[in-house]
Amino acid sequence: MKKKLFITDLDGTLLNKAGSLDAELVIRLNRLIRNGEQITFVTGRDLSDTLTILKEVQVEIPCAVYNGSAICNLHNKEVLHYWRLSSEQIKELNDDLTKSDNTNITFVRDGQIIKEKFRAEIIDSYPVLSISLRDKKRIVNMIYERIAYMPDSSGMTIRKYLDPADDTVYIIDITSICGNKGSAARYIADYLGIGTKDIVAFGNDSNDIPLSRISGQFFFVEDSNVKLFENMKERIPFNEGFSVVDCIEEMISSDIQMPRKIRIPKRGCENEKVLSYLNPGKSSRAPGGRFMGYPQTTPHPMALKAYEKYLPYNTNQVGVFSDIHNLGSKTRKMEYEVLHMLGELYGIDEPDGYLTSGGTEGNIVGIWCGRNLLSKSVDKLYIVKTQLTHSSVSKAINIMNLPEINIAYDERFVMDLKDLRNKLMNVSSSDTGFIVVTTMGYTNTGTCDDILAVSDILTQIENLCGAKSYIHIDAAIGGMVYPFIDQHNINFFGKKNVCSITIDPHKMGYQPFSCGVFLGRKNLLLNIETECTYSRKHRELTLIGSRNGAAAAACWSTLMSMGVDGLRKTLTDLIEHKNNILQQLECENLIRIISNPPSNMCTIQFIQCSEKRLPPELEEKYATYAFLLRVDGVEQYCYKIYIMPHLEDDIINEFIEDIKRMNENE
Repeated sequence: MKKKLFITDLDGTLLNKAGSLDAELVIRLNRLIRNGEQITFVTGRDLSDTLTILKEVQVEIPCAVYNGSAICNLHNKEVLHYWRLSSEQIKELNDDLTKSDNTNITFVRDGQIIKEKFRAEIIDSYPVLSISLRDKKRIVNMIYERIAYMPDSSGMTIRKYLDPADDTVYIIDITSICGNKGSAARYIADYLGIGTKDIVAFGNDSNDIPLSRISGQFFFVEDSNVKLFENMKERIPFNEGFSVVDCIEEMISSDIQMPRKIRIPKRGCENEKVLSYLNPGKSSRAPGGRFMGYPQTTPHPMALKAYEKYLPYNTNQVGVFSDIHNLGSKTRKMEYEVLHMLGELYGIDEPDGYLTSGGTEGNIVGIWCGRNLLSKSVDKLYIVKTQLTHSSVSKAINIMNLPEINIAYDERFVMDLKDLRNKLMNVSSSDTGFIVVTTMGYTNTGTCDDILAVSDILTQIENLCGAKSYIHIDAAIGGMVYPFIDQHNINFFGKKNVCSITIDPHKMGYQPFSCGVFLGRKNLLLNIETECTYSRKHRELTLIGSRNGAAAAACWSTLMSMGVDGLRKTLTDLIEHKNNILQQLECENLIRIISNPPSNMCTIQFIQCSEKRLPPELEEKYATYAFLLRVDGVEQYCYKIYIMPHLEDDIINEFIEDIKRMNENE
């Protein structure tokens, strides 16, 4: 295999959360280097920090520091090459840089890198590599805004970021725009006589983008700023550097040249190596179990036990299999019982349905049933939805090529009943059918359409014009919430035009992915019946066919274990936590509550922030991201917050303190 040059970033890529190298990682790196592999490092850190971090690593080839502005020999600290800042530009910045007492200047003297407190007289005497300042957010922001938008700043790279050691402090690094990790990688490759197409690099943040462009192959670490690398296909998990070394070792052990897309290795890997790659961390995704932006949580222990019990048997819920396989028959029975248990909550005496992969499948099936049912009596069909309706409905519209009618949402963020009546009356006739998708828990607001009122309006239109209707309820968010909250009337199926509902137990039902439920009236699925050529007696009544029987066992076990009282108690506690958070933040004028439904979620704005948006580091920390919502007639940034069981008291308190501290630092 052709010789490769492996280049890796340090922070967020190779280092652990404490900013150091794991001892085992050092051993593996040194083993690779001793075996002749070309491994080096490019970092935003200064030379002193880099020497401390890599003191145990037997680095043989030059490294790059100061975001690539200087190439150094770590053995003797000799500077092999550098890219300097313009003296004229620095002089222009002099007044701004002196506004902070914590401004440093890095320069080259006698082939060595020197770092001192900023002094203007150094500028004319020595080539300057970098200027950095570290201060409170307010001071740093003021200086950054002044510098970044100066007419003479085009020849500089100006990077602002949170100090990893102190979340109240920000750092600005100023380097030459010509000196970046990409140009450093090119220099090191030329130094070694290696082409850039043979560079394999690893990184995680914006300063690694030039490195990704110069490299023949670039892997980004998934604990990174994903938005910067959203089009990158080569991803590795953050595993405190081990995933990087695993990747290098795998490439070296393979006889094939490294592809742009990963392939099955020619020789299988040792089981221990494969297992070492698997590092899911917290099940709620965000570091420390802080995931707040989506109704996902750790599965219930009984769900995991049931899943584990049945998974080795690989049970399949498709009828032709379960009819002849005893274990399959058992999981099918559990599936039927889950349907009846959940159907009872909504007043469906003899429910039809099945366990789906999730809300998207359930919504598509509901619309599919509605189309086939109404098509028996009408020629013109419309899908009716709001602008807040889940994107799965748009998928169904595209698949079935049906025209849509978009209904406005009102100030409560629910379907506007007046707009619904007017728009449907305009197109109604005896030859018209409406598949109306209502929502019980909009993803971004948690609000619920007035389904009973929607049903009454459709009934009135049918009486006046003869137009037929089929109501499907998207209850993927609220389906496992509102049946256990007393103040909500959910007797929807008392209305004859309410026909089907989608529920997602892998949200508030504490199930592993994927576990959704589609429920409908008796024999509704006969409208999508499909003949199976591989079975003499079975007709398929689902969208996807083969389904995981373990999911049925897991859902059945959880419902039986928790019971109505257990589910209600959990929800009550979560809602109480949510209301306490809102009360604390609102009383200090830190947030504006946009939507606060009687559930465990809410929609808020952080009114003290610029554009009402959190700093990126807090978005990442709590895995909740801004979205645009029309509020008071204007599109504004908002955040949805889901209080889930994995959010323990210390995490909730930490979130509150972070918001308070953020406001203090503004």
